[in-house]
Amino acid sequence: MNRQRNSPGTGVQKELEQRLLELQSLFEMSRILNSSLQMHSILNNLLLTLMGRMMISRGFVMVRQDDDQFEVIIVKGLSREFLHMRLLANDDLQRPLLTDDIPDREGELKSFVQNQRIALLLPIHNQDQLIGLIGLGEKIGNQSFTNSEFEYLASLSNIAATAMQNAWMYKKLQTVNRQLDRKIKELNTLFAIGKELNSTLDEEKIIAMLSDAVMGEMEIYRCLVLIKRDGVLQMVATRGTQIATMDLAEPGNRALEERLSSQLHPLLVNGVAPDDLLQSLAAWGVDLAIPMRIQAEFRGVLLLGQKINRQPFDADEIEFLFTLANRAMISLENARLFKEALEKQKIEDELLLAHDIQQRLLPTKSPEIPGVQIAGLNIPSRQVGGDYFDWIPLTGNRVACVVADVSGKGVGASLIMAIIQASIHSLIHIHRHPDEMISQINNLIHSRTSDDKFITLFYIEIDPDRKQATYVNAGHNPPILLHRNRTMHCLDQGGLILGILPGITYRAETISLQKGDLILMFTDGVTEIRNPRDEEFGEQGVRDFLVGNRDRPIQEIVDQLLKRVREFAESEILPDDLTVLGVRLV
Repeated sequence: MNRQRNSPGTGVQKELEQRLLELQSLFEMSRILNSSLQMHSILNNLLLTLMGRMMISRGFVMVRQDDDQFEVIIVKGLSREFLHMRLLANDDLQRPLLTDDIPDREGELKSFVQNQRIALLLPIHNQDQLIGLIGLGEKIGNQSFTNSEFEYLASLSNIAATAMQNAWMYKKLQTVNRQLDRKIKELNTLFAIGKELNSTLDEEKIIAMLSDAVMGEMEIYRCLVLIKRDGVLQMVATRGTQIATMDLAEPGNRALEERLSSQLHPLLVNGVAPDDLLQSLAAWGVDLAIPMRIQAEFRGVLLLGQKINRQPFDADEIEFLFTLANRAMISLENARLFKEALEKQKIEDELLLAHDIQQRLLPTKSPEIPGVQIAGLNIPSRQVGGDYFDWIPLTGNRVACVVADVSGKGVGASLIMAIIQASIHSLIHIHRHPDEMISQINNLIHSRTSDDKFITLFYIEIDPDRKQATYVNAGHNPPILLHRNRTMHCLDQGGLILGILPGITYRAETISLQKGDLILMFTDGVTEIRNPRDEEFGEQGVRDFLVGNRDRPIQEIVDQLLKRVREFAESEILPDDLTVLGVRLV
């Protein structure tokens, strides 16, 4: 019987058929692997296909993680205790390797695969980086892996690398999209909350909005808000806690306040060192401390408890809370500034009213007394001042003139000035002698004012018919008497300034006058004014002015002296109250 011999063409044909089957298998595997963008699904299909094709009962898949370790994510025929186990592997594992061919330097990996009876290790690379490892156990029947299977596995490795890279990109894209969606949601939330915060200038409402927003968005059950007021952190809101106050001004808490004030960024309390001062916040149920700042200046702190789901705060949540807390701090600062502006405007309005009232206390029209010309002016450095001048007609064609200067400026000085004005007007017709009246006014001022307040005063009664005057100088700048013969005389007799001591007696002096004599009274706002070269105008400046202007009408003398002082100071704004009162016999 003749036997048919296999021709060489038959072997080649079978090899081609085998190659065709492998290509078809690779094509089908490529289609399966690329049909999914889920990493676990891709690798699970890959491992099951290989185990079924090669009749293998056990295997695993490891994937490179961010820390460059390889984590077991799929096991078949092995204990599930190996899931999530991590091992190290080098990038130079380039081709399918039998277990015995694994280099000894891969000691941890080699030991694992040998102990689990893994026969072959299939590396998966992407751009020269090892991204995964597939371990396959022995074939059923202990058959060896053929060269064609090694080639098939190497080709499959390349297909798997592409599928894994696509899955990674898809996962990253999903992560980015989730983060983007979250950021959009956070921005919308911040916009909505910011709109609400901008709708009010009530501090209590702003703090309530902040607390509600934080607790609602983060689902936390404890929220404390501390704001720095008058240099001390004060508790302004407590939610979900029995703590009513937290006085950080107490000696035991000062160090904690300083620690919080120095904190630039949010801080997890459970992340600080055990000996850190912030650990004491844990006793109040605080997990997260968020500083509230304006232009790098610490203005408060938001203390938050644990989330209801007991999950830790992640970086995005902390950033959101930090932005929200500081946005609320800006609203609180706006509310504070608005409140201050209202209070300031109220004070300004009251000062304008006080200025109007004070100006009404001063004379506005010179008295029509035969033989006497009188003119005066008062320029307060603020809305109200402590300078005072007056003229009061008396019986017998006489007139009384007074100039006073209260220490200090502003409202306090103006109130004392009003007391002096009222006292003089009520006592001037009771006492026959000026010295007695001034003594009584001194006692009144001493009993009604504090020790740091005092008043200088000059009082004179002029009788143009008898050509004489009687005056008392209570520590005031001596007025200048300029006679018509151009000689000058200082009116300095009297006594101490008013309000220092009770029961002081004053000495009055009577002087003779002639037609044309001029008396110029003024406060230290005239003599103590300084120019940019730090030179003082002084009494000599007044004397020099009088010499050059004595022939002017009395009103012009007063006005020109004010002009001369401003020219000397090189400024329209005066640092002190200024008062001038001139009297001339005609």
